[in-house]
Amino acid sequence: VFGIGLGYVYEIFLVGPNAVAVGSGLIIPTLVGSNQLFLVVGIIGATVMPHALVLHSSLTKARAVGLDLEQRKKLLRYHKWDAIGNLTVAGLINMAILIMSAAAFFAAGLTVATVNEAYKTLAPLFGFAASVVFALTLLFSGLSSSTVGVLAGQSILEGFLGTKLNPWFRRIILRVINVIPTSIAISLHYDP
Repeated sequence: VFGIGLGYVYEIFLVGPNAVAVGSGLIIPTLVGSNQLFLVVGIIGATVMPHALVLHSSLTKARAVGLDLEQRKKLLRYHKWDAIGNLTVAGLINMAILIMSAAAFFAAGLTVATVNEAYKTLAPLFGFAASVVFALTLLFSGLSSSTVGVLAGQSILEGFLGTKLNPWFRRIILRVINVIPTSIAISLHYDP
């Protein structure tokens, strides 16, 4: 997460968004078209990250074993502030992505629909380093999200089964559930 945040801080300074426009957009957000509502819902979903909350709760539950009531209350207070901090950082990173994208692409009158287009468009506008940093932040985001998703899935699976599974068996099941449908979609050239 630290690498992702640093990457977007770099991108924002490189792109140089209009501070007044950013501030007014934060105070009074506006939707230009009706299709932007889907974007807003997606951003909220990406920021709240239910899978991260599930994992966080599972880790807190595991830490609470053997604690007395007072220690559990202290742990829950810590968990609450930790979750708030994590969601705040996620929100700031999502805001940085939007601010960078708006300042880089929208301000230049460009329509960028895919991550690949964004990568290719950043280099001519802001230099090769901007594209590389963008790619690295996406890589870090993917690794972080995948790790949290798998661990949350493990927690949910064990919760449904009511028992802990052998780590090797669990990994095989989760990878089969994740990899086979994805491999089929890729082999059929499915583009979501």
